[in-house]
Amino acid sequence: IGVETSCVDYRKYRKEIVERILQTPTFDYLFLQRGDYFPIELLRAVRRPKFFWASELVSRNRDQDRLLSCGLFDHTFVHTNACKETVVRNGWLQESQITVLLNGFDPKIHHPLSIEKDIDVLFIGNMLKRRKEWTDEIRKNCSLHTAVGIYGDEMVKLINRAKIVLNIHSEEFPDTETRVFEVLGCRSFLLTEKLSVENPFTDRKHLIECVDLEDMIRQIQYYLEHDAEREQIAEQGYIE
Repeated sequence: IGVETSCVDYRKYRKEIVERILQTPTFDYLFLQRGDYFPIELLRAVRRPKFFWASELVSRNRDQDRLLSCGLFDHTFVHTNACKETVVRNGWLQESQITVLLNGFDPKIHHPLSIEKDIDVLFIGNMLKRRKEWTDEIRKNCSLHTAVGIYGDEMVKLINRAKIVLNIHSEEFPDTETRVFEVLGCRSFLLTEKLSVENPFTDRKHLIECVDLEDMIRQIQYYLEHDAEREQIAEQGYIE
């Protein structure tokens, strides 16, 4: 959009964040993404328009509360409509001060590869308690490959090798994870739990949504046996 950006990794330079920002060329706006434990005093000291992207679920990542309620940002972006409703209900911001901003993917990184699909079912992501419970049950019914701590080119290759990629929420909260966009960007077939309502995709057209664990197992078995349907949905998800 024609905007020049200067990026500072506040986690990497947490102990010297003030010095790092002072070293940054003159800037017109401050855009803070995630912001866990970012110093409020520093935000007060920045005499420029400020924007905050609370990119995690408000119901789960409570360290965002202090930033959402501080009143120091000119506009705030949140992950889902439910997040927006929570912030307004808590009296932290007015509805006009918040916009829902979904995740996305980089087509230069996440794209189709011409390689054999030699993995039946893939789950890739952090293996939290709920996800482990689901994958343990799924593994009893099919050949499941799990990958933790895999990113970049290696992750893209794994996604492209999979006939079915699973999206399992980390907790009992509807979400539309970044992984959804990354998988569809690779023209791969996605089986997911129900996504949050603002997701831009259509069930049974761009991906398959499952109502519970048992349904996910049934859908895995069905789509492993119906290649043409699986490939058509993957193609439609990629085009979307």
